[in-house]
Amino acid sequence: MSTPPAPLVSLGRLLVFSPLGLSFTDDFTGGAPVGFISPALWVETPPGSGKWLATGVRGLFTPGGLLAYPNLGRRGRVPPPPVATRNYRVTLDTQYYSPLYPVPTGVVFPVTPFDDDTDFSALKPTMIVLPLLPNANYPFDGTTAFLNGTVVTTAGAPAVALLTAVEPIDDTGDIKRTRVMTDPGGRFRLPLRWGNAQSPTTVTALDPASMKSTAISLTYPYVLSGSRTIAIPNP
Repeated sequence: MSTPPAPLVSLGRLLVFSPLGLSFTDDFTGGAPVGFISPALWVETPPGSGKWLATGVRGLFTPGGLLAYPNLGRRGRVPPPPVATRNYRVTLDTQYYSPLYPVPTGVVFPVTPFDDDTDFSALKPTMIVLPLLPNANYPFDGTTAFLNGTVVTTAGAPAVALLTAVEPIDDTGDIKRTRVMTDPGGRFRLPLRWGNAQSPTTVTALDPASMKSTAISLTYPYVLSGSRTIAIPNP
């Protein structure tokens, strides 16, 4: 069951300082994402342990779609230096996407404690644009052709994988790339929008955790009926 989406709130003067500014882009359209995005904030406890505790702190979205955590790290009074930073991370529950996190655990960012006497010009927020890759339930338009199927390990288990299609668009070597992610059951729906009869299209399924992959070739014009199973090596 999905968690409820975070509210769209205009921060106005409430945003004294946010240590994170996280924006999102739909990797398929290059524009704003569709559907709900519900973030969860975690703190590393104890620091440096690699163990994460849910904070229950809700992020706020600006009207432009930027996720921020205003006043995260604010204290009534910060003791004299040295002041230790703490690592936080954001994970997302989304309706139609898998986030392409820069690290497997989510978007990690440091938070330095501050108070009213802090020199705010010395506080540098972490600014990240996070690509969101379509899942199999993404509402593609009806004019696109699709390669449908499942990614599994060589042992037959469903695999969460990044699929990348590299399609030639002419005889000069120009290409277009399209990326999607499988859902937890390994299912994918990969749109194919270009193609050239002189060069094959390559589709690569990659396990982001183990970096193991399998590539297949498709000949244009494509024959896309039925479901395709792609097996990648066991982690």
